[in-house]
Amino acid sequence: MSGPFFTPFMLKELQFSYPQFVGLISLSFVAKSISLAYWASFAKRFGVKSLLWIGAVGLVPLSACWIVSQSYAWLMFAQVLSGVLWAAYELGFFLMFFEAIPKHRRIMMLTVYNFANTLAIFAGAAIGGWLLTMTGTTRESYYLLFGVSSVGRLLALGILASATLRPVPVIQLGIRVLSLRVGAGSLDAPVLASLDEGQDEADGLVSAESAA
Repeated sequence: MSGPFFTPFMLKELQFSYPQFVGLISLSFVAKSISLAYWASFAKRFGVKSLLWIGAVGLVPLSACWIVSQSYAWLMFAQVLSGVLWAAYELGFFLMFFEAIPKHRRIMMLTVYNFANTLAIFAGAAIGGWLLTMTGTTRESYYLLFGVSSVGRLLALGILASATLRPVPVIQLGIRVLSLRVGAGSLDAPVLASLDEGQDEADGLVSAESAA
């Protein structure tokens, strides 16, 4: 719900310059890219399930971080934290997702996933826009939206808790960067061909790599 509205909040409400705006986006993306190698090592040691849970729980308060303070230094910290936690969540999710799907169904399921994910982004943006419109598009309206977004992420943990997550190997996984996003570092999609390459490695236990 809050994702599309960080940009107008920074440029309109906080009056950030364009270099300041680009700097915050870049920090999140760089932190996300660098931390992928660490999270791959973490998953090999402690399991993909633990990685997924760390990412999912860590994402909950990220939107609310923008309510705590609007100083540039604080938002730099929030963006770095966001990139690191999104890397954990996405790597854990993609590893679970594709290991559970038979090879001959991966293309179909990836298509369904991309459609559902895009539909969810659209629905969330529509709800967020409606909420801002109803509350007057003030700074306090943005605070409310960021808070509601964190509550929504907290409730979504119930879905994850109800899922059966079995142990999966940490295979090589190429990730294509589709776009950069404030608060998430980037919008990514897995490269299916890299899954086949990773499964040819001994025991399938290799580090994840990010490919733009």
